[in-house]
Amino acid sequence: MVFYAHIQTNGADAGYRYIIMAPRMEIVDEWYRAIATKKHDYDIRRVSPEFYTYNHHKLDVGHSTYSGRELPKFHDIMTFTPLDSRMSPTFTNQGSVDRISGNTFYIRSKSDPRVFWHERGGDIYASQRFRTRFRILNKDKIFGKQVMVDSDLISISPTTLLDGEVNVNDEDGLCIDVVGTDIALGDLKSHFIPLWNGDNFRIIYDQGNGEEWELVS
Repeated sequence: MVFYAHIQTNGADAGYRYIIMAPRMEIVDEWYRAIATKKHDYDIRRVSPEFYTYNHHKLDVGHSTYSGRELPKFHDIMTFTPLDSRMSPTFTNQGSVDRISGNTFYIRSKSDPRVFWHERGGDIYASQRFRTRFRILNKDKIFGKQVMVDSDLISISPTTLLDGEVNVNDEDGLCIDVVGTDIALGDLKSHFIPLWNGDNFRIIYDQGNGEEWELVS
């Protein structure tokens, strides 16, 4: 799978446009976060997961991943294809969710899209019948209302409750508590698994052995 995004200069010159290609949307988000925080006067803006603007007088975006430039670690996992003024790119990405801190999401199984996280009675279950909407916040307030990346520590709070966020209890089950545990956004890829407890499928924290979950708007 390839993720596509468009980036163009924020001036009137249409000659500085590129199509970005990467294996996943998360890689483009990480590149953007790194470039935006590396030097604030690059004047780069993420309008949506698929559309960016920048100042070509301050940043040579097409070469930003080259050796000796801003972010060479992304060189082998991203490409920038220049567009001329006559080209009008069209592309379709499946499942691109704008992972902005402070927004609300459902949490869905990647392997079985019928299954969602559901909060009931202070515990978190996997359910095909019910689903709970969660507010997800980056714990680093510097990045408030900005895109989140996999390494960010987050809080996960049901929107149905005034207080409380997801925590891990002594039996590794997910529950709601006043103080949440340290969860990275990327932990949703491999740290949580449904476990049958005799009545329901409880969501359990199992580092590295879980299934993949995704955010759904």
